[in-house]
Amino acid sequence: MKFGFTIKPDMAVERIVALTRQAEAAGFEYGWVFDSHVLWLEPYPLLTLMATSTTQMRLGTCVTNPAVRDLTVTASLFATLNLISHGRMQLGIGRGDSSRRVLGKKPVSWSQLEQAVKTFRDLTAGREIEYEGQPTRISWATGSPPAWIAGYGPKVLESAGRVADGVILQFADPDLIAWCLGFVKKGAESAGRDPSSIEI
Repeated sequence: MKFGFTIKPDMAVERIVALTRQAEAAGFEYGWVFDSHVLWLEPYPLLTLMATSTTQMRLGTCVTNPAVRDLTVTASLFATLNLISHGRMQLGIGRGDSSRRVLGKKPVSWSQLEQAVKTFRDLTAGREIEYEGQPTRISWATGSPPAWIAGYGPKVLESAGRVADGVILQFADPDLIAWCLGFVKKGAESAGRDPSSIEI
């Protein structure tokens, strides 16, 4: 079992940095930041400060979504942060609940989310893709960060099993977790993947 913490960025920037340093010193392996840009502080400047204040901790969004920022922007942000952190970034991504609903918009579909993960991987790996009809490549990107999908419904969980490196479940009920992981396993097996390779 690995330990991590999640910051809700509604506090002073200095406190966020101090908590991150304290967590790494205590042996925490992951540091996550919520991403609801209207509700709380913007996560990417915070992740930059967290990356420059740590040496080992893996860092990421918990979670972003493919709708509030153009996916090429998100990919560029993560590719840049991966350089700053020396390869410690983790993409946490979901359908976009709070950050979409606060704007009066619906979350994206599970299929849009799955495609976004694939596109993110290609862009952060420096591969050329066709993006909205245009050949697109982030030529300086050095490697794709692991992608974690957050979700609760069967379709999103199966999608996570097919394409994600990890699954984010924001509750601790053993029976609910087992129910969710059944869908992750189904998705992984349908894609010929080993379900045990997916972090939870």
